[in-house]
Amino acid sequence: MERLQAVCTELDAYKEENCAFVGVEKVCKCVVHEWSGLGKLQVKRLIGGVSNVLYKVEPLTANTRCAQKAVIVRIYGTNTSLRTRAAQCEMAIALNREGFGAKVLGKFLNGLVEEYIESEAVDTADLLADRALLRKVARTMSDLHFRGTQASGLFHKATRADVPLKVESQFWNDVKHLIELAESVLDEARGDIILRRKWNGLHSRKFKTDCKALHEIVRPNCDRVKSPDVFCHNDVHAGNLLYDRVKRSLTLIDYEYAGLGPRGFDLANFFCEFAGFECDCSKIPDRDFRRKFLSFYLGSTSSEEKVASLEKEVKAWVPVTYFFWALWAILQHKHSSIGEDYLRFANLRLEAFRRCL
Repeated sequence: MERLQAVCTELDAYKEENCAFVGVEKVCKCVVHEWSGLGKLQVKRLIGGVSNVLYKVEPLTANTRCAQKAVIVRIYGTNTSLRTRAAQCEMAIALNREGFGAKVLGKFLNGLVEEYIESEAVDTADLLADRALLRKVARTMSDLHFRGTQASGLFHKATRADVPLKVESQFWNDVKHLIELAESVLDEARGDIILRRKWNGLHSRKFKTDCKALHEIVRPNCDRVKSPDVFCHNDVHAGNLLYDRVKRSLTLIDYEYAGLGPRGFDLANFFCEFAGFECDCSKIPDRDFRRKFLSFYLGSTSSEEKVASLEKEVKAWVPVTYFFWALWAILQHKHSSIGEDYLRFANLRLEAFRRCL
């Protein structure tokens, strides 16, 4: 395990933005030693994150003596991951060793300091229009699914060396755990009339029906397609892709939900993410686009038969992606301080889940 600068500080985004980012600056000056003698740093919040809070930090004036020109400070959301914060950090370091993600420079109690990558955030329109970029995304996912498994082994060695590594995923166990947590949130909402109205389709009886459909209809379909367990990102979308158009290099970031899991879920989720926060399923790419992406993903081994088989595998997992993120949103409503309308987010995804049945 690499020895990183660890700062024994916990950052609160709300407090930071109301006290001139004193804590953010302190963390950055501890991690980036050449900044320790500098005065005020420039801190800018980056938009787009719905679970973590991100800041770009750099010296107020250009300093040619500093090799590190800028960094990203990532403050983890509360209860946004199935892993502990320490485990998330170790996973990021293990992935770095395999060439994935932004380089981790340091850590604090509830987040990371990462290398700032000079690049552009990818837009869904770019993915639809630029086939060369689409190929890079497909090949990056393919590489992660197979080479990333080694990173999973490094992560396990760093955090659970005393426990034998299981090569199968715990996906359905994780879903079961999330359902139990979501049910407790729903139970708490029963006594609040205004909140119950806002929850709309999330009342307990309907939610239990959805859970039953997941296990009795959807899961058997997933079992039949036998999606292999690989190392998945589980949140690949345009906002987590950084593209350097000059170097033509692509970086997949934010591995908060990464881990061993079914390949079909990761690929299905990539397509479903085109629907956006509003879950507008009309924005999901057509079949020709999806087949082209799957062909890129398979690479030199691609054939009509293999693409058709993978397409069937992915289709089986589509309703699971909607259900998973609905569970996530229910929990975010209770724990997140970011301020998104997570109740609406959950409702929209459960509606999409029901349309898949």
